[in-house]
Amino acid sequence: MGETVRHSIWYVVTFLWVISAGWSIYRVARGGYQPQDESVEALFHTAQSEYLQGNWHQAEATLLRLLSRDPRDAEARLMLATLYRHTQRYDLALDSIAKLTKLDAAGRWWAEIQRERRLLADRMADEDEPESEPDSSSEASAKETQAPQEIEKIARDDSAPSSEAA
Repeated sequence: MGETVRHSIWYVVTFLWVISAGWSIYRVARGGYQPQDESVEALFHTAQSEYLQGNWHQAEATLLRLLSRDPRDAEARLMLATLYRHTQRYDLALDSIAKLTKLDAAGRWWAEIQRERRLLADRMADEDEPESEPDSSSEASAKETQAPQEIEKIARDDSAPSSEAA
């Protein structure tokens, strides 16, 4: 190899290194680089602890803060859907589950998502039953056949996971 070829290679390598270093500095300076830090994990554990203690409002606030940092956090979104079900905010729970199923990571949580859908449908069906009426067998069977629109939607969405969930 000639001396000019060797010098040319070194110039190209140096040029690429300078461009890469400049690009990295630019991304860090504008906030495009967000390393996975322990604060994200700490937030999730805080939310989980608050949830298990029954501190729904604190758990919700922590989960929403976590999801504002990473909207694709499937675990946080699933816990938020469960929290909404516990606090009887069924529309928000359905919305959270719908967003969760669109995520790539939803495949890993498919069984839990389906379980949450069933629990949500059961809870919504229980809410629709009037408490003051006597429970006769004909009325009970009529109620079972008249599912609300949300429950029908849940049943339709209860399909097999996508091919990405392997």
